Amino acid sequence: MKGKQKHDYDEYLEDVELWESKKLGASPKFAKRISRAEEKAIDDSLGLQAITMRLQKELVRQLKNLARQEGLGYQPYIRQILTRHVKAIKLVNQKVSKRKKAG
Repeated sequence: MKGKQKHDYDEYLEDVELWESKKLGASPKFAKRISRAEEKAIDDSLGLQAITMRLQKELVRQLKNLARQEGLGYQPYIRQILTRHVKAIKLVNQKVSKRKKAG
C-alpha cells in the first residue's frame, strides 16, 4: 500500500508540472475563460490580488523545485513563503516595540 501511495504522489507532482507549464488545462477545447466578474468574485472570496513581478530565472527554477518537494505549485509556494516572512517580521517588530516601551 505504501508503494502505491508514493506512486500516486509522484504522479500528482507530474500533473502539477503539466498544469503549471500549461500542457494541461490550456486547450481551448477544454478550457473556458471565466468572466471578469467571476474572476473578481473568486479573488475577493479568497482575498487575493493579482500581481506581476520579474524574478531571476534561476530563482524561479529553484522555487519550482522546492515547491515540488512540498507538493505545491510554485505560485502557492511563493505565497506561503511571503506570508510566513511577513508574519515573522511583524512578530519581531512587536517584540522590539514592547522592549522599547518597557525600557
